[in-house]
Order: sequence, then structure tokens, then C-alpha cells
Amino acid sequence: MAAKRATNDIELIDLKEGFKSGFNALGMFVFRCLRFVLKRALILGILLAAGIGLGLIWQLATSAPKKVELLVKLNAGSTAFVYHTLQEFEQTSEFPHIQSAEIEPVVDLSEILEKFKVLDDEQIMMFLDEINSSKPLLQSEALRSNYELHKIDLIVDDRADLQDATAILDLFSRSEYYRNNLAQIQEINTSQIESNTFAVAQIDSLLLNINRSLKDTKTGSAYINYEDFDLASLLRVKDSIIEKNKLLKTWDNVGTCLVCLVNSPKVRDYKSFFYYKAVWLPILLIAGYLLFSVVLRFYHKTASRIDE
Repeated sequence: MAAKRATNDIELIDLKEGFKSGFNALGMFVFRCLRFVLKRALILGILLAAGIGLGLIWQLATSAPKKVELLVKLNAGSTAFVYHTLQEFEQTSEFPHIQSAEIEPVVDLSEILEKFKVLDDEQIMMFLDEINSSKPLLQSEALRSNYELHKIDLIVDDRADLQDATAILDLFSRSEYYRNNLAQIQEINTSQIESNTFAVAQIDSLLLNINRSLKDTKTGSAYINYEDFDLASLLRVKDSIIEKNKLLKTWDNVGTCLVCLVNSPKVRDYKSFFYYKAVWLPILLIAGYLLFSVVLRFYHKTASRIDE
């Protein structure tokens, strides 16, 4: 028992000594770093002042870029085409004022669940758990075609106006395949609207005949027996067709172009961290000087050991 207690005491002493030595080493490291900086305080101060001064001059002489957010609706199954086009976008003479373009979906979970409504409750819960553990899944290539709206972020120069920014939408209308696809969809959509309108007119005519028949019943005149008709179901069908036509007409209003603008964009100032040169330039100068000093110190130490 005594031997075991002695062993435990030795282990505690070793642990205490190890902790003490680690603390002392950390203290010495902090002290050396502090001394290293203080010995070069004058040079660091000059670099700081020079960096701020040069940064301010550079910043005032440089115009700040601007940002435009376009909210768009992608039609005719063009999601993959539009994303690929913007990912490959480079500033050209055709779009001289646009510096960069990025696109991302406007995530709406209800749209995703609507697409996968055939899943049972357990599968939906598993899907939601997967989303919670992997947020980028909602913006992934596998799901982004399910969203109705997408956001295009444009960085433009200070001379650009709104027309220069929205000109990028013309880039997508050059695909003959998607133009033909859009024309076919519009033709089908127009035909469906006309068919639904005719169906509503037929139901209205039928309801009018029923109303006349009821009036004829009261006057004793001959009438057609409509007792076998389910009027409630007929009215529900009419309301359903009307609602469907509203959606089709809404789509028709925003579906005449491959990439349709649905918001009223504005040109706003865009000042990223790199615009504030009076902040990052002195940091860069000081960091470069300290790195050079460390490398130089290491070189002298290594050279002195080799000479020995």
C-alpha cells in the first residue's frame, strides 16, 4: 500500500513539474515575442503610419464598385443552363461594366416538400434531418431546379447604371434550344388557358339552364330534370378551373422570357474588406516585415551554427 501511495505521489509530482515547465515555456515565448516587437516598435510605428497614409490615398483614388441584385424566374427548364453560363461568365467588351456575376436559389422549403409530396411522413422526416445536418443541400445542384426564384448578384463598376446590369439577361436568350422550348411551353400554356376558359363557359351555360329550369318549375312550364346533377361538385370544378387559369395567366405574364426579372433592382454601393485599404495595407506591411525579420533571424542562427 505504501509503495502504491508513493507511486501516486511521484506521478502527481511529475504532472505538476510538467505543467510548471509548460507554463514557464509559454511565459518565455510570450516574453520573447513582446521583446521582439518592442525592439522594433519604431519601425512598426513607421510602417503603421505609412500604411494608413498610403492606404487612404489609394482608397480615395480608387472608385468603389457597386452591387445589383436581380431576382429572376427561370423558365423552360433552363436552370442548369443559366447556372453554367453564369459560372463561366467573364468580363468582356460586351459587358464591360460587369465585373462578376453569381447566382443562387431563393430557398423555399415548402417548394421542395411540394415536389416530394409522394413521400410518406417517415421519409419526409429523414429528408428534413438530412437538411439540418447539411445546410448546403438545399442550395445543391440536385435541388436548385425545384425553386421558382433565383438571385443573381452582380458586381459592377462605379460608372454602371441599371441598364448596364440588366443587359446580362440578354445573354441567356441566345440559346436556340431553350428559345424553341419556351415557345412550345407558351403554346401549350395558351391552349390550356383557352380550353379552361371554354370549360368555365360550358359550366356557366349549364348552371344558367338549371336556373331557368327551376324557374319553369314554379310557372308549371316544361323543364329538364337536373336532379341527378351534383351542383356542389360542379361549382367546385368551376372554382378549381378558375384558380388554375389564374396561375397559368400569372405564369404567362412572367413566362415570356427565358430568364424573367421579377423585382425592381437598384444599384447600391458595394464596399468589401479590400476596399478599405487604410485598414489592410498597414496590416500587410507589418506582417510582411515581421515575417522577414523572423526569416532573417532564423537564417543568422542557422549560419552561426554551420560556421561553428
